[in-house]
Amino acid sequence: MVVVVSLDPDFLVAFAEWSLKGRLLVWATKLVVVSRLTIPQLRTLLPAHWTFSMMNTVFLNMEDDAEQPWCGVYTYLPYSPDGSQVVKIAFWTPGRGFKHLSSVSFFEDKFKNFHGAKVNVTSGPYMPYWDEEVVLAHDGSRTTVYRGSDYQMMQAIASTLNFTLQVLPTSTWDEVIRAGHRIFQRRNVGVGAVFQDMVGMLLGQNLPHRLSNTSSSKVLVAAWLVFALILGLAYRGNLTASLTLPKYPPRPETLKEIVDHVDM
Repeated sequence: MVVVVSLDPDFLVAFAEWSLKGRLLVWATKLVVVSRLTIPQLRTLLPAHWTFSMMNTVFLNMEDDAEQPWCGVYTYLPYSPDGSQVVKIAFWTPGRGFKHLSSVSFFEDKFKNFHGAKVNVTSGPYMPYWDEEVVLAHDGSRTTVYRGSDYQMMQAIASTLNFTLQVLPTSTWDEVIRAGHRIFQRRNVGVGAVFQDMVGMLLGQNLPHRLSNTSSSKVLVAAWLVFALILGLAYRGNLTASLTLPKYPPRPETLKEIVDHVDM
């Protein structure tokens, strides 16, 4: 479990972005955010960031009342019978204690039921995995029928999780690739992040996946990789040699050498 305490919305936004970039959280991680935000701020913040909307996250929001302070427990459901929404699942007051307000649990499985939501997929004809055929109905309308093992697998998953497949129309594989790039398009990485990654590579860390899209940054990172490789090999080679064959001072063998060694 990870607990984040902050009253600053800007810090929470930064945490959401960097935890996603750094892969800090997985679905098994339970994230509890303790803050003091207004309800409009909560309704804006939670759906805007993947860490808060799609991950296993609850907000403990401290709220001041005219009579007594109290704490509300909120979470975001991307899929529900009423669509995506911020849900208040419980609250606590010093006088009344803890009270559960909803059937939603604290760390609800958000993806066990999509409640009929549409999920976009894209593909191209590639038998036996995917095939498309346009069928002409009696009224003159055209309907696209999909076949193939991949389509059947997606239909089985959709039936189990209760969502509807919406196939994005594409005519060529280039359009399929472009559609995928629009969904998973990477953000451009700033200069500071590039230099941070370069220092990490010099210290032996793995090359991160957040590479910049600019050619100059790619050339800089490639040149730095070569430099870091040569420098690292030279340093490790000298260190290994010095530890393997240490240089000891000459050992005195005669009485004169012992006297000279003591005088030194």
